[in-house]
Amino acid sequence: MDFGLFHSDQKNFIELNLDAIFICVGTPSNKDGSCNTDNLEILIKDLSNINFRKSTCLIVKSTIPPGTSDKLNNYLKKNRFLSLVFYPEFLREGFAWNDFLYPDRVVVGVNSKYNKKYNKIFNSFSTPLYFTNFKEAELIKYLSNSLLATLISYSNEMSMLANKIKNIDIKKRSGSSNKLIMRSNKRLLIQNNLFLFMRV
Repeated sequence: MDFGLFHSDQKNFIELNLDAIFICVGTPSNKDGSCNTDNLEILIKDLSNINFRKSTCLIVKSTIPPGTSDKLNNYLKKNRFLSLVFYPEFLREGFAWNDFLYPDRVVVGVNSKYNKKYNKIFNSFSTPLYFTNFKEAELIKYLSNSLLATLISYSNEMSMLANKIKNIDIKKRSGSSNKLIMRSNKRLLIQNNLFLFMRV
C-alpha cells in the first residue's frame, strides 16, 4: 500500500495516490463539556470534494461521540472513491509511541462499504483484531477512557486507605495486588466483553 506525509495543500492527496489516510484531528471539549468535532467535520468535507483517482480509506483516530462516524460518512456519499473507518487509539501517557506500534487490541469500526483489502493495515499488528460497527467502536473508546479514569480514582483511594492502615508499602504491593485483582475478575471481564476496554 502507498503511504505519504500530510501536506497542507489537500489537493496534493490526489498526486500522492494514497490507499489510506489517517486522520488524527483534535476534538476538544466545548464549554458545556460536549465534544467539538468542527475541525474534523471540516476536514472530511474538504476531502469529500477532492477528485481521488482510486479507492481511498479515511481512517479516523480522533475521539468522537457515538453517531459521529455515521454523520461523517454522510459527507462522503457524493464521492465514490472514499470510505470511512473509525480506528480508536488506546494510548497511555508516556507510552504513546510504543502503544501505537504494539497495541494490546485493535478495534475497527466499519460499515457495509468497507473494503477488506484494508485489512492489510490492521493485520500488520500481532494482536487481536475486532471489527465492529461505527457506534460500537466509538462507545468502546469512551468506555475505555471512563474505566481507566475510574481505576485511577480507585488507586488513589486505596493509597489513602493503605496510609491510614499503616505498615503497607503501597508502591511495592500495588503492582502485584492489581494482578491478583484483575486475574480474579478476568472471567467476568471477558463475559461482559470488557476486555475490549482495557488491558488485563
